[in-house]
Order: sequence, then structure tokens, then C-alpha cells
Amino acid sequence: MLTNNASSQAESLLITNNNFSSSSLSMTTTLVFSIITSGLLFVVLDAIRDREDYTQPIRKWGTIFSNGSYFIGAIVILILQTIWTVLWTVLLIVPGIVKSLAYSQAILIYRDAVDSGESIGYIEAISRSRELMDGHKWQYFKLLISFIGWWILVVLTAGLLVIWVGPYYQMAKVNFYNSLVNNN
Repeated sequence: MLTNNASSQAESLLITNNNFSSSSLSMTTTLVFSIITSGLLFVVLDAIRDREDYTQPIRKWGTIFSNGSYFIGAIVILILQTIWTVLWTVLLIVPGIVKSLAYSQAILIYRDAVDSGESIGYIEAISRSRELMDGHKWQYFKLLISFIGWWILVVLTAGLLVIWVGPYYQMAKVNFYNSLVNNN
């Protein structure tokens, strides 16, 4: 009897460890992908604003790693956005979506503040994003929804079309942000 109990506890511990390792791998993958996406947003923002020439596009993508403030800021803001969005989503689905849209511009706001030499906190960047998106969440939601057809095509082509759709999608999001900033 003691052997069976110890065996079942060991199996339970193994299952728990497998679940923990797979969820931590998933979180790590999500964080890495989010950092890569943020780096792409920074490159697109520079391209829209004609800040630099792009003779070495791969090096320009690494802009997020060139400044420690960009990198740490992106990580902390992404983690805070995720936590707060999950908490709002636990309340109800719709408030989670609304808050996700409200927080969506925080990384770009943070980047602009760091570039201008302004001292900005991570929570302040998210608060400014909420203020900037006030009255514009529906427009942004429509922009994101307009890409559903493209994402379906990405799935149908086994991800091959993401080479074209991904940058197009990021460019649309950064153009939206740039127009908001220019109009305010």
C-alpha cells in the first residue's frame, strides 16, 4: 500500500512538473515573441518618421537591444499589460478586450519618451496609452478586425504568408499610433 501511494505521489509530481515546464516554456516563448514584435514596431516607427536609412535592416531590428531602457521597458510594460488585461478579462471578456485596446500603445509611448530624454515610468506609459486611446478604441478595434482575412490566409498557407502580412500588420498599427500622436 505504501509503495502504491509513493508511486502515485511521484506520478502526480511528474505531471505537475511537466505542466509547470510546459507553461513556463509557453510564457518564455510568448515573451520572446513579444520582444521581437516590439523591436519590429520600433523599426517601423523609425521608418515612418524617416529617422534613419535602412542599409542594414537586420541590425535596425535590434534597436530594442541597443538601449537597455528600451529592452527592460518593453519587458516590464508587456508583463504589466498582460497581468492587467488578464485581470480585466477574469472580470468579464469585454472589459478585458477594451483594456487591451487601451493599453495597446504603451510601448510606443515609452519609446518616444525615452527618445526625447523624458523620464517616464512603466505604469505612466500605460496610463498615457489609456489617455491617448480615449475615444479611439473602436477605430483601433476595427483596424485589428480588418486583418482577420489576412490571418486566415496565413493559416491556410501554413504560416508562409506571415512574411508579408506580419510587417504589413505592424506597419498599420504604428501608422495608427503615429496619426494619434500627430493629431493630439
